[in-house]
Amino acid sequence: MRKLIVILITHLILISPKLGAQEKQTYTPLDVLGSGTYQGSIGGLYPNGQNTPPSAHIAQIKSACAQLAADDEIVFMPLGASNLATEFEQTEIQFQNLIGHNQNVVMVNTARGSQTLDKFTVDDYLNTFVPGILTARGYTSADVDVVWMKTAYLKTNISSMGFTGFLNSVEPMYQDAIELINQQFPNVKLILFSGRHNTLQITGTGAYAQHAEPGAYWDSWAIKNTIAKQINGSAFNYADYPTLMFAFPFYTQDYGIANTFGHTLKSTDVATDNPHPTAPARVSHAAYVIDYLKNDSLLSQWFMSPSAPPAPQRTSYYVGVNGANSTEVMTGEVKQYVVDATGNNTFVFRYRPTHSGTGGAAAGKGFPSDIDSVVSLVNYFNTHDKKITIIYCLDLQTDATSNYNAIEYLLNKSVPVKCIEAGNEEYAREKFNFVFASYKAAFRPVQDLINAKYPTIPFSIFLAPRPSDGGMAGGRSEHKTFNDAVINYMRTEADPEDEISIHIYFNSAEIAALSDTSLPQTVNHNSNTYFAIIVIFGESFKYKQ
Repeated sequence: MRKLIVILITHLILISPKLGAQEKQTYTPLDVLGSGTYQGSIGGLYPNGQNTPPSAHIAQIKSACAQLAADDEIVFMPLGASNLATEFEQTEIQFQNLIGHNQNVVMVNTARGSQTLDKFTVDDYLNTFVPGILTARGYTSADVDVVWMKTAYLKTNISSMGFTGFLNSVEPMYQDAIELINQQFPNVKLILFSGRHNTLQITGTGAYAQHAEPGAYWDSWAIKNTIAKQINGSAFNYADYPTLMFAFPFYTQDYGIANTFGHTLKSTDVATDNPHPTAPARVSHAAYVIDYLKNDSLLSQWFMSPSAPPAPQRTSYYVGVNGANSTEVMTGEVKQYVVDATGNNTFVFRYRPTHSGTGGAAAGKGFPSDIDSVVSLVNYFNTHDKKITIIYCLDLQTDATSNYNAIEYLLNKSVPVKCIEAGNEEYAREKFNFVFASYKAAFRPVQDLINAKYPTIPFSIFLAPRPSDGGMAGGRSEHKTFNDAVINYMRTEADPEDEISIHIYFNSAEIAALSDTSLPQTVNHNSNTYFAIIVIFGESFKYKQ
């Protein structure tokens, strides 16, 4: 079963980071370093420069995951400070919206601001604060099964300790924290460690000097060495302690160099206070965690339902256009522009039919008046040996037969219809007023007609773009109500191959900032003429299930 969410975006703005003195120093993520060395220590997340645990440790992880999969309730909680607390809020939201997640998994956010590593065993965090949160949610300390631990030892001028001195001080703190976790939460089976995602623009001076590198980088080494103690048998024997795992190695360097897990951190991901991620970054970090848990061959055994559909395959990027009346501006100049912009990729034209005007050769047949412009555009691309495909956006204000006939007309003209979308913004107040039942009553008859003759053409249903639980500014409750109904439909009634579309909108000021030297020079148009914005769809943008 495939549930793909299509994200249409209008641009990507790159902001140059302002770095301090540490611009000259880079820190290669442990998993990227691999068998290479840093100050004499071999990299990798696990011993001997490896990013996967040795076979004996994998066997322990498998055993823990099998026990969790058999559990009728799995309490999953984070232990750490403010970054983790805000990210876990988003992780909870995305988990609830994740199709096929294990309904037995319960997430309880027990992270707390300023909860640094050195405070774990000396304040009330593990013995009072966390149990209090659990009690408020109806659980006890004995109910906890999985811990996600992400914290740090913060100290101004940390580099003065030296790499070895730092490890000698911090590794015992991790060991003490694990001992206390084991005492307070005796049934924990897995502790998933995450490296801290710091940024190089935090320098060794100012209010956040204690967050300056190499703190986050060295902390990742302390985690690695702590896990190695369990692997080599010098601490945390498997019979009496949870299995330790380096699950989320967030740490990256230089704002855009991904670790081998695909996670990157850019300057635009960091709030003005520097240590904390922006609201969009919290969403993307949570998506990274969800992706990791649902796709890891072992962790997915308890995180996902046994009957969960396979993860959708991401589509390689394309360029395309989006918007009503976009056929009106497909003059020769604009056609050449989009042909040049497409290059070796596939140009995607999201066609929103227009029902006014003469309609050309199709006039009088009940087809959209601009339908032959789509045929002309496809022929133009074929003439220039370029690839094009069409997303047909239904007009749900007309009848099902008219929509079906228009689609068949295009197919008979050899127009490559890639996907059919169930109307554009039809959920809106002026149309179906966010009542999904009404929306469904309009799109389902068209879908049934199409499926009867063209069952291989994917059908996509919209989500409203700004739900109140989406972690974005201006979230709207009616969007959430509509989206909840869509998600329930996808889980209980939708056809196995149905898809979901999300549209993300940007304002005119942001559009003006669009700058991509890989595209041709902007074509000048009459200011009164609408021009559909070039959009990019790519793997660098997370979809949400």
